[in-house]
Amino acid sequence: MLGDPIRKLGDLLFRRINVRLTRADVRPEWAYVLELTMAVASSTAFLSGMPWAGLMLLAFHGFFDYLDGGLRRARGQGNQRPQWLGMDAHAVVDKASEVILFAGLASGGWVGWSLGVLAAVSSLGVTIVGGIAKKRLDVDPSRALFDRTDRLFVLLAAGAFHAFDIALVLVCAMNGIILLQRAAYILLAVRTRNRAT
Repeated sequence: MLGDPIRKLGDLLFRRINVRLTRADVRPEWAYVLELTMAVASSTAFLSGMPWAGLMLLAFHGFFDYLDGGLRRARGQGNQRPQWLGMDAHAVVDKASEVILFAGLASGGWVGWSLGVLAAVSSLGVTIVGGIAKKRLDVDPSRALFDRTDRLFVLLAAGAFHAFDIALVLVCAMNGIILLQRAAYILLAVRTRNRAT
């Protein structure tokens, strides 16, 4: 929902920076390192009882999540991403970051462990189902009502009111909707393939 508008806004605002970084031969993969580092730092801040620092670091995390795509687009690579262990490297970093963030929120007592685990499992499920759909059925997993940008925005907005439990309930609900959409796409692809054979 918010992903495309925010990517377009980011490209508009940071076009010069993206071009300069590309000319300086800064690889998009460096954004992965910074994104994961900010997730660890944000999680540590939540664990240490510093929610405002955690939210600020979470915002930086979101920027670096945008940056690898911005650098790829500036290089003319579009959505070409490296693979790690047969998986999209961007998705691996995103999911690792989310698990780290949810663990930090739960460890810091901002949410219950059951809610943190449910948010992590549902986020992992979204990526796993999307990866299977793309690899085996050639279904585009990016066609979903919500994406990671929406989940980060909810965390930041609800977190500003220290309503992290509400944020994670909404994250789980969005993940559930994405899983239902992907299941529908998979069923449609299977039916289409069966009719063709």
